Amino acid sequence: MSNKRTIQNKKNSQNQMSTNLFPTIIMSVVVLPVAVNISGCVPSDEEFLRFDEKVLRKEFDLPAAAKLVMIESNPKEIIREALRIEATFEFDSTDFDAYLAQTEKDHQWQLLPPSDSLLMKIFAIRRHIEWKKLSYERRGEPLPEPGSSDNPTAEQLLARNRKNLPLDVNRGLYRCLTAGNNIMKEKKVPCSEKAGDLNDYIFAVLDLDNKVLRIKVRTYY
Repeated sequence: MSNKRTIQNKKNSQNQMSTNLFPTIIMSVVVLPVAVNISGCVPSDEEFLRFDEKVLRKEFDLPAAAKLVMIESNPKEIIREALRIEATFEFDSTDFDAYLAQTEKDHQWQLLPPSDSLLMKIFAIRRHIEWKKLSYERRGEPLPEPGSSDNPTAEQLLARNRKNLPLDVNRGLYRCLTAGNNIMKEKKVPCSEKAGDLNDYIFAVLDLDNKVLRIKVRTYY
């Protein structure tokens, strides 16, 4: 009799656990950036890419004639942690001239290159250094020599991360946006308006010589 009662109690506990988890799952689905389609299936890779393209076109007010040359996006999953997107749009001469004139009225576009202080915020370098220091303190270990491979300096991290942005143009404008959370859906503001290291960013470069717009998206959550 005692064994039967124990088994029943375990079943009741498991059922209660499942019931408690259910509201949490529902709440998680509500905030997803890409909705599950009407058939209840997870969106395909192509649907994720179309969603990302649509968001970027709207955010940068691109003309319909601007051609999507490439787009890469990862992860292509319902919960898009550590999101990475790279996209390039190409203009013809007429559309480019009109778009360039449009950027001159938008003070969020700035001449390249961005300042080192802005790049430090974009790459969250101070936070990286603090986390590194805290991790060694928690383990009771001394920090490696500053500048070593295990403890790079802020300058080294800045130089290493520059290649993650499309800064290799001769003449261009840039625009940087951040949301702080759920960057593909939430309202975004210029990166310069946020104090401290960023949680996410959309960094765009308008290449004046090649008439292309190159965009990088990254989240740290």
